[in-house]
Amino acid sequence: MSISKNKIEREILKAEPSTLVQLFEIDLSRAERPVANILFHPGEIQKFEDKSIRWQGRRYFPLSCTFEGASLQADGKLPRPTLTISNHRGIVSKYLKALGDLSGFKVTRRRTFLKFIDEVNFPENINPFGTSDPDASFEDDIFYINTKKSENKHSVEFELVSILELEQVFLPTRQIMSNYCGWIYRSNIGCGFGASNWHRNHKFVADAQDRKPSEIP
Repeated sequence: MSISKNKIEREILKAEPSTLVQLFEIDLSRAERPVANILFHPGEIQKFEDKSIRWQGRRYFPLSCTFEGASLQADGKLPRPTLTISNHRGIVSKYLKALGDLSGFKVTRRRTFLKFIDEVNFPENINPFGTSDPDASFEDDIFYINTKKSENKHSVEFELVSILELEQVFLPTRQIMSNYCGWIYRSNIGCGFGASNWHRNHKFVADAQDRKPSEIP
């Protein structure tokens, strides 16, 4: 484990850890024309003159938002978080009008502690909260926009999903369809769990008839 990751763990265990900083990025590289990614933070931290936060050399602008439902569920289902962003002066609506509903676009949530953000955030580049470290952060949370749930003059709400639940996702030669077995969806021909399987060299693998996939060695 890296020294920077150890810093995060030690900070979590403190009785009074540093302020947690959340940073979001909506990747617009899928757009038909070049558009800069949207970098923003919820605006909860008001310690800087222009209210922006620099992290790893990139500037995140204040844009009020909430991010809910990212925790793993007890029933094993993948989380479907909701990202609600302020639509002040129609800023999000302008992107939607130009690019569509952003379905399939990647959303990344980054988290670190205030003491680790870039020194350039502070007067005279002196961090009064600790020592800046661009590598000290939690693992990135990566989701994709599934649907736009609502849009009005106050806010825009998106439902996010993991890459495994994203509609129209393709493996190199096969489409992924949520809640469906690709073989059974087409027919019962070709599914390996109804007959014996052999490698090209005719080596026996498993007789899958009447056996659950989890029972096959």
